[in-house]
Amino acid sequence: MAFETTECQQKQARSKKISSNAKYAKANYKTLKLYVSVEERDAITAYAESLGMSVNKLMLTAFEEYKKAHKGE
Repeated sequence: MAFETTECQQKQARSKKISSNAKYAKANYKTLKLYVSVEERDAITAYAESLGMSVNKLMLTAFEEYKKAHKGE
């Protein structure tokens, strides 16, 4: 019986953490939609994976690099 209680408590703790993370994300992040062809999406996803990055991280990194390269324009 103690095992079941502990397992139940762990599930409740995970649920609270997920809820807390969702609230934080909603307050601090926004979604940016990007429309690309299926081929472009597949190429972007494959490239990000080849670098060990998520597509999100690849896009943010590319944005930072673009800003650096075009600073004085």
